[in-house]
Parts: sequence; structure tokens; C-alpha cells
Amino acid sequence: MSKKNGEYFYYLMSNRDRMRFKGNVSSQDKNIDEIIKKDYNSFDDFLNQSFNPQHSLQGKTYWNTLSRQIEKQNKLKIIDLYVVIFLIIFFLIFLLFNN
Repeated sequence: MSKKNGEYFYYLMSNRDRMRFKGNVSSQDKNIDEIIKKDYNSFDDFLNQSFNPQHSLQGKTYWNTLSRQIEKQNKLKIIDLYVVIFLIIFFLIFLLFNN
């Protein structure tokens, strides 16, 4: 996966999780604007560089679970894209040989 900026990862979260995220960033004296502009390798990388999940009100398990869910959703989107591409190619080949 190529690097994405923090804004991309920020908007993968629900509104509730974004509010919790901002609260943790603020309570750990981090700058949300800098976090949003920076590039990250993964959602997990984004979280761990933004604040210390272990010192958050929700706890490390909460943020690890969210990270796994978001990473899984993104993998499914990529798989879905490959399926669509395959179906388009299959359809075009079908049309080519049936004319």
C-alpha cells in the first residue's frame, strides 16, 4: 500500500471515533493539523504516531480493534475492485467471441 496522508485515514473513522481520536490527540498535547498533513504507511501507523493508544481513555485494545476493522474494510475494497475489473474483462472477451 502506498503512503496516504492523515486526512485520508482520519475520514476512515466514524464520527464518534473521530471525536475520540481528537480528544486523545488534544489530551496528549499533539497537534491535529500536523497529524492530518503527515503521510503514513497504514491506519495502524497513523494511530500510533498520533497519540499513545495505551494512555487513551478507550485503551489500547479499543484502538487495535478499530485498526483491524479499518484495515480489513480497505482490503475488501481492493478485492472488490479486482473482481469488478475481472468481470469487465470477462464480459469484453465474451462479447468479442460471440460476435
